[in-house]
Amino acid sequence: MAQNMKNVSKLPIFSQIRRSISSTAAKCKELNALNAQAATEEIGHHTVVVTNFQKRLLVLAKKYSNISEVPERVSLDKVHRAQDLFRIRMATYSLGFVTIGALIMIISGKNAALRGDSVEHRSEEWHQDWEKKHAAEIAAKKAH
Repeated sequence: MAQNMKNVSKLPIFSQIRRSISSTAAKCKELNALNAQAATEEIGHHTVVVTNFQKRLLVLAKKYSNISEVPERVSLDKVHRAQDLFRIRMATYSLGFVTIGALIMIISGKNAALRGDSVEHRSEEWHQDWEKKHAAEIAAKKAH
């Protein structure tokens, strides 16, 4: 049986099939190499020339290790992802800073309330001072 299989593989039709498969595999390898090259070069209609700020964003997004490694043209998708990541980080940091600021204001407001200080009390003092100054100005005008 094994002998019959060896004889069958030597038939001309099978050698043609073998050649066809190997040439198809070679074409596939060639296409894969071209696609890989195009992916690394990132040349095409979906690439953009990046600005210095966008280069910094790409480095912050860890797409490249430093600014000098960022190529002149980068895919639009990479730039958008880096900008989105930057936007998310800035929103998160802003939220954190606002939360910390609010907590600080709450604590200082409670401490002021314990001291008896309030906006109403400050307003009353300001109005009393203003009335005294105004009364002094009127008295000075009448004296002349």
